[in-house]
Amino acid sequence: MDNNESLFPFGKSIPKDAQIIDAILKEMNILDYEDTVLSVLLEFTNRYISGVIDDAQLLANHSNKKIIDVPDVSLAINQQSNRYFITPPNKEITSAMVKHKNSIPLPQIKSSAGLRLPPDRFCLTAGNYTLHSPPKKTRTIIRTIPSLPTTPSKTSAFIIYFCFQ
Repeated sequence: MDNNESLFPFGKSIPKDAQIIDAILKEMNILDYEDTVLSVLLEFTNRYISGVIDDAQLLANHSNKKIIDVPDVSLAINQQSNRYFITPPNKEITSAMVKHKNSIPLPQIKSSAGLRLPPDRFCLTAGNYTLHSPPKKTRTIIRTIPSLPTTPSKTSAFIIYFCFQ
């Protein structure tokens, strides 16, 4: 993003927080991004930091302190991190779950013709959706043909059927 005038019109200067976020993005070699990225990142940081401060104030009030101290802020950061960020599962727990799942043998394959696969509930080949086509609508249009000779008692007409899907 070379020009920030679309973000802040009428020649206004860029806020200091937006300049810091822009510098962080440039430091991470992110040079081209949409205009809304800065405003979204500003919104996220504002919400995250105000949440940390609010939680730290609540923790200080709970322990009957008038001033927020470092343990209150660190505990508030841990709480906010649990709210906003997802940590990957523990490697040991994941490997234990995999070993348990893989220790259960698959059922025997049927000896019938065709592909020799386990039952459908154990395969990812079964369809998990159904398709419904809408009912066809039939419309009748009656038109007279002016080029054919007509008598007062008879008119020639075509009946045309259209099927819409």
